[in-house]
Amino acid sequence: MSSEELRNRLSSIIHETPFSDGVTYEYPGNLFKVFEWYRPRKVVKQPKKFKGKRVRTDQSNSDEAVQRAKGEIRNYILANDFDIWVTCTFATDRQNADLCLHKMHSWLKNWQKRHPKCKYLCVHEYHADDASLHFHILLEGFTGKIIPAVNPKTGKPVRQHGRQVYSIASFQHGFSSVVKIDGTVESRRKLASYLGKYMSKDMPEFFNKKRYWHFKNLNHPSKTPGLPVWYGKVEPLWTKELEFGRQSWFLLDGTEVRKG
Repeated sequence: MSSEELRNRLSSIIHETPFSDGVTYEYPGNLFKVFEWYRPRKVVKQPKKFKGKRVRTDQSNSDEAVQRAKGEIRNYILANDFDIWVTCTFATDRQNADLCLHKMHSWLKNWQKRHPKCKYLCVHEYHADDASLHFHILLEGFTGKIIPAVNPKTGKPVRQHGRQVYSIASFQHGFSSVVKIDGTVESRRKLASYLGKYMSKDMPEFFNKKRYWHFKNLNHPSKTPGLPVWYGKVEPLWTKELEFGRQSWFLLDGTEVRKG
């Protein structure tokens, strides 16, 4: 039997087998993510000479890193109470990625010294020109000064959709805009999706090889082995089929449901 035939056979066995195991993640607001694994979970033994080595291409490693970063960002956004969304754009050297990253890193480092209790998550993306960087920063517990944004060329107040736009007073490298974050689960989910879709393997990485920066003590979702007792009795918000199982998201509306 060829290796391709073996993979197809194992895939068939796995997907014909009912679910019997999993893990549950709980987020604030009664939001749950459930991973449901197929059984049996087959593991193909590697030849002895490859034992202990991961044989992967640069492309697969890059794709995995992007997907892992997207998942981490989603977890942070859903597990924390970020209440302000700041977008920062540099006035000069916008197309010098290394210099912009260095400036933003220095500003965040100095800024956190002044606001040690404020939590943040910083993600970067390219402008429409695919060359200039700007930065999205989510903040929780910000106590700094917020001022009305002014167009640097005209000196007039900046307005969007008829509303005054505000900026962070301490960001002096260019322009910043501040948006209040709706604390609902749906709004946080959309925000996580928006920031995640701009992450790609072509984006420049930060100095510590991360694709984003964050406050070291951000909350994580609580993790519980196994499937919850209410699983199968509640309709999921959405479901995604995976290679070895299924991922489902739930928003529960009462403790009686959680008790099954």
